[in-house]
Amino acid sequence: MLVEILEKRELLYPLSISSCMVRLRTNVAEYAIIIDEINKQFLLVQWGPQYKNSWHFPGGRLNEDDKEIEGLRREVTEEIGVEIENLRPVFSKFVTVKDCIYVKEGSDRYALFYLAKIKPGQKIKLDEVEHHTYKWFRRDDLDKIEFFMDFYKNMLEKVLPF
Repeated sequence: MLVEILEKRELLYPLSISSCMVRLRTNVAEYAIIIDEINKQFLLVQWGPQYKNSWHFPGGRLNEDDKEIEGLRREVTEEIGVEIENLRPVFSKFVTVKDCIYVKEGSDRYALFYLAKIKPGQKIKLDEVEHHTYKWFRRDDLDKIEFFMDFYKNMLEKVLPF
């Protein structure tokens, strides 16, 4: 299904123009639910005040030339400075403006979520331009988190392995 989505040219739109080259982003987004099974925690990143300091997963929309999972790996490295491994798809959803007030009209997207782990020996180095902070949470924190999208809590209840 992802390949079919990526092949549909009508799902692409220009992101930026850089010296005669147009970089395109798709309406497919991939996000990493990064877990620490030993400590039974999951990682969230916090966006700044423009998104009311809500919590989100590292990741984002794929570029036209990204391959499945490679785009997610790139996004995670850009946002939190680590490489991830053991990726396993666990959830997908077509996200619309109804799911989140921050999704602009016409920015609907297919969101794919993967469980992942940080490769051993790496430390998080946050891109502070994009994110305010990060934090490890436990399952019993779910009711206290101000999520970027309302469905995140229910999704995590279903997909967390602990």
